[in-house]
Amino acid sequence: MNGNPRESRQGFEKRHRLLRPGEFQKVFEQGRRKSSQFLQMVFLSNDLSVNRFGISVGRKFGGAIRRNWFKRQIRESVRKLPRECGGWDIVFCPKSKVGIPEYTRLDQEISWLYQQLKRRNEIAHHSEKHPECHQGI
Repeated sequence: MNGNPRESRQGFEKRHRLLRPGEFQKVFEQGRRKSSQFLQMVFLSNDLSVNRFGISVGRKFGGAIRRNWFKRQIRESVRKLPRECGGWDIVFCPKSKVGIPEYTRLDQEISWLYQQLKRRNEIAHHSEKHPECHQGI
């Protein structure tokens, strides 16, 4: 830390966020999907050494208060994720027809989805180094 107060915050630096509509659109159009009971994670490999996160909550999910509350809950769970699994653009979206889970359940689902992505990343890196191990996959 350089004494910069922004570095001491536990939020997201801009380099860890998807910011532009085009970035979200690219993930939605070209990305792969993984779902849990309450959430869908859309992910796409990027050419960066860091993960970038986004949250998309549509109007079908409910009014502004409900959508913003849900985004805050997701943001808090994502903030706690480890950063070692780099190189992905990740968007979390709620499933619109389900209810709102308690925070602990939402936190568990985000962690589980992220672990699935981490496992996928490890398999991809291993298969690049050892293609003979993954010939039948």
